[in-house]
Amino acid sequence: MAWAFEGVGTKENTSTDTSVVIPAPSGIQVDDLLVASIHCNHAPTITPPAGWTSAASCNNSSNSKGEVFYKVAVSADTSASDYTFSISLTDGLCGSVSRYSGIDPADPFDVAVGTTSTTSDNEIDCPSITTANDNALIIRHGTIDGAGNATITFSPRNDPPLTERTDMDSDIGTGAEVGGSYCDENQATAGVTGVEIIDCSISEQWCAITAAFNEADVAVSTPPFLTDDMRTGHGKPVAVSCL
Repeated sequence: MAWAFEGVGTKENTSTDTSVVIPAPSGIQVDDLLVASIHCNHAPTITPPAGWTSAASCNNSSNSKGEVFYKVAVSADTSASDYTFSISLTDGLCGSVSRYSGIDPADPFDVAVGTTSTTSDNEIDCPSITTANDNALIIRHGTIDGAGNATITFSPRNDPPLTERTDMDSDIGTGAEVGGSYCDENQATAGVTGVEIIDCSISEQWCAITAAFNEADVAVSTPPFLTDDMRTGHGKPVAVSCL
């Protein structure tokens, strides 16, 4: 597995607002992949900072909305202190920005899809996708309507292979509350990922996203060559194994 999780910045708003300001994860390097996971109550339009691209969004009858954005880091990101994601109304929201190394900077994104529940449930079903490349970074994102609950917690059912990176709750304690979880895993062989479930401490309407990103090409070292001249003077290249 060439890619690696390098860190995450999180922000849980404790009152309704029109934006969430997420601390940048530490140590950002040029060509790192940055992935933002945004959770909103109701269904506002989410506007990312310049340079970010939406991988997929999901919303559930205006009760909750989630969206995953991504960006390949440039030099300005290495000194960024935070990232501001804005929404089109005043509401509850929370979010995270994760940093990954080892993702293809020229072609980072593979595929993503969102889905929603039709009834209240405490099982968030992150949908299945079909990846095109081996060793893909798979993101599982779940957002749930807080419905005034004071505390919301999450737990990925299959851990491992899923690793939970964030467990978030806007903790407003009103009808504007929203919670969300963000997990990742490696898909060793290209193909169908299957559905993964994130269990939640409350039963409400939810929405979910699964997204895949491509690992960077792994360089294959070429063994050094000596010419036969160096040994016999015949001038033919001879491969030499370095142990």
